[in-house]
Amino acid sequence: VAMNGQGADEFWCGYNHHYDFPTQSMAILNHRWHDYYFQKAIGSGLGLILTELEIKTLIEEHLPDPAGKEPLEVLTDFSIKNHLRAMLCHEDRLSMASSVEVRLPFLDRHVTSLALSLAAKDKVVDGVEKMPLRRAFAGRLPHEILQRRKLAFPDAPAKNYSEILASNINTECFDGLFSREDFKRFERDGKSPWAMFGVNAFNNLLCRKR
Repeated sequence: VAMNGQGADEFWCGYNHHYDFPTQSMAILNHRWHDYYFQKAIGSGLGLILTELEIKTLIEEHLPDPAGKEPLEVLTDFSIKNHLRAMLCHEDRLSMASSVEVRLPFLDRHVTSLALSLAAKDKVVDGVEKMPLRRAFAGRLPHEILQRRKLAFPDAPAKNYSEILASNINTECFDGLFSREDFKRFERDGKSPWAMFGVNAFNNLLCRKR
């Protein structure tokens, strides 16, 4: 059995900085939330796979109507219903594949009920997210853990995909949806193409199964 912290971010505005909630809030207020995600999709390379119409349709189908609601409340609700749901699916599959039972204390109904009863502005105080949780664990956790900002999972080392790009041996890495030219363009733009390798690998696996 393992303990896991899923839900501590989604219910307590933990992604305020990580997913740039302030910028998204302004986009919602200016009625440009859909455009915000469209530009993110294009910038991430999704336009190499889908047409602009397909991307806009996906965004339209998944973004809720924020009319009449506080932006931070909209973003909190959106992250609970979408991001958390996806993460829990991954969590369950990975844990079961390893014969591990995962317990999620931050999704206890009493904890989530309390979180939902609080306004989003009470969770982000002076730019610091998850403030009620930080206060609740004061004296129980070391100060450096209690006050640290959220950290993203690290990407694969840049040298790994740089070596693959420079090699003429791993040609199958470039036989999928993304070509060698696509990879090099992303690297020139300062973006990590590591996820693109994953997409190509998955695509090649499906093709072999067919």
